[in-house]
Parts: sequence; C-alpha cells; structure tokens
Amino acid sequence: MSTGGSTSTVCYAQPPFNNPAGEIVLRSRDGVLFRLRKDILIEASPVFAELVSQALSEPLAAPDKNEDGKPTIDVPESSDIFDPLLRLCYPTADPIFADIKDVRLVLCAALKYQMEEATSVMKRKLLSYLGDQPLRVWAAACLLHLEEESREAATTLLSQEIPASTPPEFDEVSTGDYFRLNQFHRAGGKVAENFKFSEPSLESATATAPPKEPARERPIPYQSRPYADIVCRSSDGVDFATHRIILAMSSPVLSDQMASFFATYSPPHTSLPSGSRGLPVIMMDAKAAILGPVLELCYILGYTTTRPLNLRVAISMTSCAQRYKMQNVCAYIQRCTNWHPPSSSRDALSGYLLASRKGLAEIAKEMLRHLRGDLFEYGYVLEMEKTPASVYHRLMINRRQSLAAMSRLAAVPPSPSSIRSTPPPPKPERPVSVGQPSPERPKAIAPPFTPPPTQIDDPWLHSLWQSVVQGLTALGPGKRIHDLVPGLQQMFRESLQHKIWCKRCGPFVSTILEIHELHWKARSSVVDFDNKLS
Repeated sequence: MSTGGSTSTVCYAQPPFNNPAGEIVLRSRDGVLFRLRKDILIEASPVFAELVSQALSEPLAAPDKNEDGKPTIDVPESSDIFDPLLRLCYPTADPIFADIKDVRLVLCAALKYQMEEATSVMKRKLLSYLGDQPLRVWAAACLLHLEEESREAATTLLSQEIPASTPPEFDEVSTGDYFRLNQFHRAGGKVAENFKFSEPSLESATATAPPKEPARERPIPYQSRPYADIVCRSSDGVDFATHRIILAMSSPVLSDQMASFFATYSPPHTSLPSGSRGLPVIMMDAKAAILGPVLELCYILGYTTTRPLNLRVAISMTSCAQRYKMQNVCAYIQRCTNWHPPSSSRDALSGYLLASRKGLAEIAKEMLRHLRGDLFEYGYVLEMEKTPASVYHRLMINRRQSLAAMSRLAAVPPSPSSIRSTPPPPKPERPVSVGQPSPERPKAIAPPFTPPPTQIDDPWLHSLWQSVVQGLTALGPGKRIHDLVPGLQQMFRESLQHKIWCKRCGPFVSTILEIHELHWKARSSVVDFDNKLS
C-alpha cells in the first residue's frame, strides 16, 4: 500500500463510505474511494492505525490529495472485497455473501489487516457452509492456513466419500494439502497432535528430500565457445555467450526475437544493451540451471547417443525448450526420458505431477505407465507442494476407477462357452492429455476374490485362479500387469504334474485360457482409463 495520485474519474463507495466528514480516504485497486472515519479504522485494525498515523503526519503534496483535500491511502484489494470488510467494522448491517469464495477473500483481507472482530465473524461465516460444502470449507481454510477450521471441516468429511468432481478451490490448494486430507481421512481423524494440513510434517519432508544427484544424471553443462556474438541472460541474471546462427537454427522464436531486437536497437539511433564481453543481450525466461543445458543441446544435437537425465531437470528443460519451439532439443530430451525410465515409483509420481503442472502431456503419459494400483500407496513426494490438488485428484479417481474395473473383471467366473482360442490383442494406447476428470462417480471396488460358481474340484487349479485374481486386485506401486501374466506352457506342465487330465479335461483347459484372456482384458481396461485423463 502506498499513497498515490487521484484517478481521472472520481467514484465514491456506497453509503456509509461516501460521507464527506470522513478524515481519511482509502482508494481500492479499481479506483473506488472510501471516505472513512479515522477513529473507526484505527480501532478496527492495528495495520491501518499505523498507515493512518503516517498519512496524517506527512505533509500532503498535490498528487496525494483527493478532491476533498484528504489524505489518501491506496490498497491492493478491489472494492468488492473492501466494502463488506469495512461493513464488519462500521455500526451497520453485516454484509450478505453469495458464495464461499467471497467469504474466503474477505476473510483473507481481515487476516491481513489484523482485524480481530472481522476475522472472528468471517470464520464463523466460513464454517456455516460445513453442512452443504465441507470440502470447499476445508480448501478455503487450507488456503488461509487456518488449521483449526481445516480440521473441523476434515472431521465433517470423515462421514462422507470425497466426490469425483472437485470444487474450484482445488486449482489453488496444493496436492500436499490434499494428500494430508487423505491421510487424515484414512486414519479416521486419529493423527498426531502436531499434524497440519497446510504444511508437511518434518518426517515427510526429511524422508523425501531428494538424494544427491549422481554425476551421470546431472544436466549437460554449457561450454563456452569462441567467437560468440550474443549473450543469452537467464531470469536469475547469468549470462551465456552464444552464437546468433545457432540460436536462429534451433528456435524460430529466438530467431524472430533477435530480428526484432536488432531492428529496435539499430545504430546510429540507439545503442545495443550490452552484457559480458560487450556483446548484445537478449533476456530469456528460464533459470540458469535449466537454460545452460538447453543452450548446450542446441550445439550437440548431432549426437545420437543419450544420457540419463534427472527427471525433474529433464521436465524443466522440456518446458523451456517448448516455450522457444526448440523441437530438436525436445526430441532429444524425450529420447533420454524414454530410454532411461524413472528409477522408482515415487520418481514416476513426481514426474507425473511436474509434467502435468507444466502442461507436458506426452511426458505425463510416459509416467502413467509406471503408476499402477492405489495411488495413495506411493506416499508423499515433495512435488506435491507445488502442484494443484486437482491434478492429483484426477489421477487418484482414475486409478480408483481402474482398480474397480479390474476387480469387477476378475470377479467374472470362467465360462467355457465364451472362451476364444486366441486372446484378443490389446487396444492401442491413445495420447493422454491432462484435463477435466470424467464426471462418472467412482464405483465401489469389488471384494479381492470371488470364487467362480463353475465347480473346480482340483485344488491346484482353484488355487491358481485365486492367486491370479488376488494379484490383479492387489496391484500396487512398482508392479505391472504384464509381470503377472501367467505362462501358459508352465501352467500346462504343472497341470500334467498334478494329473488333472481326465474325461472332463475340457473345462480345465477352458479355465486356463480364461485366465490368460483375463490379463489382456485387464490391461486394456487400464489403458482405457489412462486415456480418460483428457
């Protein structure tokens, strides 16, 4: 907030904030003037008490006066926020709010200006939505770091299932907050006394701290080369001396930017901004740790070999290269990530969250192949704190629906009349893009195993069927459906060892083939659900 000049068109707030008797004027972000009694403002807010004191003690220059000649204080909030906030301080009727978002914004301002009474009123107003919208109340409380209200809303949610559709606040709440809500939900509210929704526990942060990066996974360092004729300056102020021809060949965006740059700074009318070595400078929207390796790749793209890249760095490099349309650089990084998959399930989850946040659908699709089963079992990763909860929620619902589909599929009993002699090929995978979730509400997951009603007398075959079904329904982190595909030849060998062939051999053979087909159906089902993340 700072004092500033008056607007060209004077617009006063609604009564009682247009009273000329007011000794101080607040000007909102949208230019509305609030004529206020200084004593009320001072009593309501210690922050404004200091600002009013400062405004009244300093001599008024012409630009600091409004048409009333009163000191004016600029505030960054809009009039839609300040009008109801001030009504909570004045002896007038309390404001009426149309939506929980309006409550959150006004409560945020009350907390900022340390308005104790207004804060208390708005907290009660927020909690009044618990009956109808407990998830939105929880999200709003998390955004404002109100732990007491967050816990009260989370406790209300214990008796409810978190819906497939999410409130708009999930685009602002972090995945970390949402992960902790799931922790609270799964523990039935019985969490540690120091548990907080708006920040990770010390144990989680320590356990998931990234290990020291192996030398072989470090990004390619930038190598200075002779006869450089331009400097690329990173967003954090590091200069990279490069060559215009290399940049122009690698990036049409930089080619156009340099053409415009030199047209603007054409001597003798203007002089070029210069950096290190006196070379002209162009500003680039990337930090040095990412920009350096990207520029280096512009020089070495003739190489056909790949090297392992830290997944986080590779995704950030891809995001930078895509902004400047460096297609060859993107292709090289993509080959690195394809040939050097994530080293663990948690790395895959981190990669998915980061790629989704940056809008890199192809990398997100690649990470999906390494994420199976109950998403919560992968645990906490640091990337959650920077990713909107909507991204994690869509993936969680997708995985829940996928597991439910596999459970329903696995519960289907063997039916000899429906057996095909050859298993159907899997459906081709389609491109995955991350967007709005499917409106379908997740269905309840079937029990882990339902014995087939077709009578199987042989204990070995019955045990084989049971183990396959349980393996599919308990598919978790680090496991792939492909790894569970039974070997038909091995099964036939075991069946001979157990001497199961007799006059009724047909049903037994059909059962074995049904198991094999089950895996193809399950794999196709998972791929279908992956493709719904669009």
